[in-house]
Amino acid sequence: MTASFRELCTRLSDEDTAIRFLQEKGILHQQRLCTRSHAMKVTVERNGKAPRWRCRKAECKTEVSLRTGTWFEGLKLDFRTAVLFIYSWSNDYCSTKFCSKELGSTAIASAYGNNSYR
Repeated sequence: MTASFRELCTRLSDEDTAIRFLQEKGILHQQRLCTRSHAMKVTVERNGKAPRWRCRKAECKTEVSLRTGTWFEGLKLDFRTAVLFIYSWSNDYCSTKFCSKELGSTAIASAYGNNSYR
């Protein structure tokens, strides 16, 4: 079943939900191991720090960006806005006016400045 733009906006209410959505779709990793082969856990902090994979072992504490090794590596757009932009793009709602109004001007600047969408 295809969701409408409104349904997608409601479903992806925050960054955590967008991350889980992208993991379910296989776009972001669902599991990762640190360089010492320990299981890592996704941490989303409220202090503005980007979401990261963190090793649970006290002696390791390795951190890796959630974006590392994915299509999102190097993209500064938050995951929720990125999903909404991709949806808009794939449904030909990609006019500058629409994206600026619905997704914010920073989304447009980030997307058009990044060749990954092409």
